[in-house]
Formats: sequence, C-alpha cells, structure tokens
Amino acid sequence: MGERISAADEHFGPDMAQHVFAYEYALPFVKGARVLDAGCGEGYGSKILASAAGCVVGVDYSEAAVRRALKNFKKDNLYFLCSDLNDVPFREGSFDIVCSFQFIEHLEDGGRFLEGVKRVLKPGGKLLLTTPNRLTSIAENPYHLKEYSPRELLDLLDRHFRHTRLLGVFGNEKVKWFQKARKKEIENILRYDPLGLRRFVPAALKKLIFARLALMVRRGVRTADEGAFQSITSSDFR
Repeated sequence: MGERISAADEHFGPDMAQHVFAYEYALPFVKGARVLDAGCGEGYGSKILASAAGCVVGVDYSEAAVRRALKNFKKDNLYFLCSDLNDVPFREGSFDIVCSFQFIEHLEDGGRFLEGVKRVLKPGGKLLLTTPNRLTSIAENPYHLKEYSPRELLDLLDRHFRHTRLLGVFGNEKVKWFQKARKKEIENILRYDPLGLRRFVPAALKKLIFARLALMVRRGVRTADEGAFQSITSSDFR
C-alpha cells in the first residue's frame, strides 16, 4: 500500500526498525498486563508485546492485515480482531495498557478514539502512543487524516488523561543519514510538481501514486548505500 509496513518488505527496513523500537520500548510497561494493541497492522508488534504481557489483543480495521497476523503469529496469549477503532469495541476496564503506535494520525477524530481508550482502560491504566511530528514531516501523506505538532498532541491528550508525558523518537548517525537521503529523494520528486497540482488529484489515485513513490524513494536510498540501508535496526533509535 505504501503506508502499512510489512515485515516481509525489505525496502522498508529502516521504517520497520523505527516501528519495532516503539514496541520494544513498551515491554517494561506491559509485563504481565492485559494489553490492547490498537491499530496493530499485520501483528508483528503485537507478537513483541506478547513476549512480556499476560495477554495481548491486536485490533485493526483491515481484514487482510488481520488475516496475515492470524496466519503468521500464533501464541497462547495473543489474539487478533478486525474492527473499526473509532469506537473501541471492548467493555469498560478491559485492559491495563493500550498501545497505539502510528495510528491516531489515520483518524479524523482522535478525541473520539481517546475517549474509547480511556473507557477500556482500568483505573490507573496507561496509554502508550506514537504519531508522526507534523513539524518534521517532509511531504503530505494521503493516508494521514490529521498530523499533530507536539503542542497539539499534548493539548489533545490533556483533555482526556490526567497525567501526560511527551517524548520523542530519535535516531543515531545511520538513521540521520537515511532520513536525509529520503528527504533528498522526495524533494527531487516534488520538483516535478512546483505548482502543487497533486492537491487536486482524486484521493484514491493519490494513494496509489503515493504507494509507488514511497517504494521508489526507498529504492533510491537503498541504491545510494546498500550497506548503510540494510544495517539500520531498532537499536539505532532512542
């Protein structure tokens, strides 16, 4: 798709490493807990959480993604469900922890989702959430309905939760090289649309084009330095 990352796609290795980092960072929080992985995609992160959690339920609206998760990741404490998370489909107080990584930007109404999260969390429960920083985005993503600046995200969270803490995900020199090279590839493509005519492309076609260009960008970066591209892992983030 150009948006949902698959563990089987070697062209998106650095992107996958950043996603995996968030799940690994969450492991101390989820030890022995009942965990909801909201927007689990193909389930690789839910599997990571299940290595420490008492129980993990991964939920995604994509039937194809959930089918792949059910096929690839089987553990006694790991479950997958296909559902729309605009209305979180669980009873009050069902979970100790909710993880929602790179998901809220896909919703028009993040507040509605957070209300659902708050409802299904037990008293004293925690939400661990990551989302792109709008201030550092290189180009618009047609799959993202709402990106947040740090201040906007904090303001949204503060309306729903009593205690909030904002951190950032950063990379080492290898990651900085990848980000710089990716930005250069994107800017080279955007030079062909100086008037911003892409804004008038129908949404479905825009997503199709985005998917092709996302792959083109990463192929370009990979060609520039195969070794550096392949060497990036979750340990290169903090």
